[in-house]
Amino acid sequence: MMAKNPYMTITRTFDLLELYRTQYKMEDSFAGKVNGKWEKLSSAEYIRQVNDFSCGLLSLGFSPGDKIAIISNNRPEWNVADMGMAQIGVVSVPIYPTSSFDDFLYILRHSAPRVILVSGKILYEKLKHLVQDTPDIERIYTFNKVTDAQHWSE
Repeated sequence: MMAKNPYMTITRTFDLLELYRTQYKMEDSFAGKVNGKWEKLSSAEYIRQVNDFSCGLLSLGFSPGDKIAIISNNRPEWNVADMGMAQIGVVSVPIYPTSSFDDFLYILRHSAPRVILVSGKILYEKLKHLVQDTPDIERIYTFNKVTDAQHWSE
């Protein structure tokens, strides 16, 4: 008789969440600098934030196939948002934060995201006018708190 494999079959990226919950419980699964200081994110907190983000998108009316662009450096929030989108079938459109304005415009017009997530003030200021010029884009959210911008936690 064959023994059962204690690990589940991973077929979708968000299947990893159950593995993190059961096999990889860590207090420092992710870390990012906030105001020059490292802040850690546990596996449990990561899963909670992913689920909260997914629920937030559903409450805003997002459906499978809708798109959200992420323009940010590597950070825990990027991973939370990307996993949260995958969990409900929203397509992530990752864009390098160092791209030129013309590249941003081209990619955003051709990918047609409903929302853009940006890291902070510099990208927000650079891209906020695209909302008026690109009919598919409804709003921009920021990972860092920016005056007069919607924060991603909303």
